[in-house]
Amino acid sequence: MQKLKFIAVGNFGSIMISSNIEELSKYNHLIIDTSSHDLEKSFISSKIQIGNELTNGLGTHGDPLLGEQAVWKIKADLEKFVADADLVFIIGGLGGGTATGAIPMIAQIVKNTGALTLTMVTYPFSFEGIQREKIAIAGIENLIKKSDSTFVIKNDFLILESDKKIDMKDFFSQLGKSFYQKVEIILNILKLPKLMSIDFSKFEAILKNGELCLVTSGKAFGTNRAKQALENAFSSPYYYGNISNAHKMFINISSNGDLERDEVRNIGNLARSYSNNKIHELELGITQNDNLISEIEITIIGTNVNSQSNYSLIHSKKNNNTEEREVIQKKSKEKNNTEITIPKWLKG
Repeated sequence: MQKLKFIAVGNFGSIMISSNIEELSKYNHLIIDTSSHDLEKSFISSKIQIGNELTNGLGTHGDPLLGEQAVWKIKADLEKFVADADLVFIIGGLGGGTATGAIPMIAQIVKNTGALTLTMVTYPFSFEGIQREKIAIAGIENLIKKSDSTFVIKNDFLILESDKKIDMKDFFSQLGKSFYQKVEIILNILKLPKLMSIDFSKFEAILKNGELCLVTSGKAFGTNRAKQALENAFSSPYYYGNISNAHKMFINISSNGDLERDEVRNIGNLARSYSNNKIHELELGITQNDNLISEIEITIIGTNVNSQSNYSLIHSKKNNNTEEREVIQKKSKEKNNTEITIPKWLKG
């Protein structure tokens, strides 16, 4: 398996690492932040404070320019950390100053070392306000120019995965766990036993310079499981972008070994039809997962998933606000046994 490393930026990046430390302990990871207070309270040992001369260790107070300026002094440290890495995940939450400003610069430094650079970031909750949305959108447009592939995950949908009451104490920890589940979708492709070989170079070819991307998966069982699993994957609401616009696509099919030849052929044909036959390149992988009993799981990674010029996410958001609200409300009703209490201080 290729050598993977994680770089977590800002407070949410630190929370994601600490709330999934058991899973991430097998990978080298590094936390970067401008806030000395947040770094001190983290039990993660590998961490770097940046921008002390700019912020006096008090954070950026929502100014991405400070986050950007703070990175360059640790360029040599970053290059040393990722020197032997094949794949680097950079993670954080957009909408504030540190991660929004620093992550694009970190991605550029890492990408220049030759490592495949995948950036996974969160988009602010809708209740956090227009200003944080504007900051996040500017950050995304900057980031997709500097990272190989950028995955933008919506916080509004992440929190709906919780299956228990959430209070102030574990609100962000639960969010971090939900976030890591999206990272794990990619990791599973790389670490599960392969029945039809797809080497890392092919995986890298799909994601290199992939710009705005998404990764999603769907499961199903029964006589029509291949079609249903693919439809479940295509209908994921978690990411910005539209899988139907993908220029390149990687599809991984996983089962406990009972996969049929016709299912594989049908999945490839259906994927092309669902994407309006826009796909320039499609790679197919088959892995074995003994935890799937009579089920099939289809994972899709799509690149260049936003067809709009200049990646105008503001325009996209305006057009999709009503639809997204309906989906959120529907998902909330489906979880009628779940009580989600959002901390009052988060609502502003």
